[in-house]
Amino acid sequence: MAWISMSTTATSLSSASFARTKSQSLTKLLERLLPSDLAVLIQSQSHGQRVWLVGGALRDHFLDLEHPDLDFAVEQNAISLARGLGDALQVPCYVLDEQRDAGRVMLSGHRTIDIARLRAPTIEADLKLRDFTMNALAIELKHPERLIDPLGGLQDLKDRLLRACAPDSIDRDPIRSMRAVRLSSSMRLRIEKGTQAQVRQSAAALSGCAAERRRDELSGMFESEWVVTAMRLMRRLELLPAVLPEQAELSSKEWDQTLRIVDKLTDLLGAAAGDFEPEKAGNLPMAELTLRLGRFRAVLGEHLASTVRGGHRASHILYLVALFSAVKDMEGTVYPRARALRFSEAEAARARSIMRHRPRVAELEGDMTDLGAHRYFRESGSPGVEAVLLYLAISFAQSPPQEIWELKVSVARKLLEAWFESYERIVDPPRLLRGDELAAALDLRPGPLIGELLAAIAEQQVEGSIESEKEALEFARNRLITFS
Repeated sequence: MAWISMSTTATSLSSASFARTKSQSLTKLLERLLPSDLAVLIQSQSHGQRVWLVGGALRDHFLDLEHPDLDFAVEQNAISLARGLGDALQVPCYVLDEQRDAGRVMLSGHRTIDIARLRAPTIEADLKLRDFTMNALAIELKHPERLIDPLGGLQDLKDRLLRACAPDSIDRDPIRSMRAVRLSSSMRLRIEKGTQAQVRQSAAALSGCAAERRRDELSGMFESEWVVTAMRLMRRLELLPAVLPEQAELSSKEWDQTLRIVDKLTDLLGAAAGDFEPEKAGNLPMAELTLRLGRFRAVLGEHLASTVRGGHRASHILYLVALFSAVKDMEGTVYPRARALRFSEAEAARARSIMRHRPRVAELEGDMTDLGAHRYFRESGSPGVEAVLLYLAISFAQSPPQEIWELKVSVARKLLEAWFESYERIVDPPRLLRGDELAAALDLRPGPLIGELLAAIAEQQVEGSIESEKEALEFARNRLITFS
């Protein structure tokens, strides 16, 4: 088989996009990708040397995809050009690789301009050193009428084919094996037979790539709605042992169970998007979910898109945790694996917290009260929101009877309502007494007892029994007598 089949049929490159390369001037194409004032500024800073727009921006244009980042190749002094451009635009500039002469300019909205020196004497030779033919495209800024395409990358895009630039492309940098999975799954591309063989052959060498690079490719897979497709490819192409060895050891049944949970999580996260249309829910459980949780979509979408200390989105950490749903000792395994992949301490701790508190949600099914929600979030904090979503995904994957599903959605709704709409009333009521004030009033020494009394006061606030400092102090005094 010349390519690895996907779960859905890949569509062809739109004839309109492909025709533009023939029927319209490539100069107009460059103008669409690169604002004229920026093009003039780059050329003025280049001091007469040749500059080419390369790679992803061109590729995504022909696929009708947005690509806010720009990549340029120059003959020499790439870092100097990046610094000059950053100074002219009054934005930060960083050195990406001093040895290879590559720099990055940071624009607003997290957009970037990367500038790198040619790795070969000519642009054509440089493009042939790249990973895949669809990325081996270039347009020279001074001569935008010609698309430089030495390997037929444009035709491969039309054919929705992911093909390595050379027989040793992936062997030269094994991280490209994961990139092949990420690009083919997210862009719905077929993997060419020879490229598929290269990926398999590089599997053993992948573990030698920096953990940060493996982490970033994995996180890139979590950006797409085709996470399950990516994970299937990772396992089929024997790449999992170098990235997620625990998942590589799962039985076929356990792996199928994991993918079903990830698939349902993807559905849930799609429903959480602010632009999701509830009437397009594909089944009754999803319709029930969108109906009951619809009002949280905007705030939930913002929560999942927020970055954890370390730079990755909350949704990325949630996907990582979901992949451990069938692993033995889930809670004890997810943290060290996250750290081994160089996720930050905060990100790994968040993953562990999500895994730890997911069973706690199920415990609330029999008695979902404001006090129960308060105690849940007091223990879990913000990761408790993701734990609710994981709880729903696991439940959804088990295809429960409608009445059971309605109960689970009701529990989730009340918890999300507490976090997003009643935070100060349920999750974290305004403190009526400080610890030092309580200690002074009751003649207490510093210690855990003060914290216990403050927690008990907060619970009484949630239940509406205490509303003032005087009532809080009286409650604490009586509680202290009970303790004694």
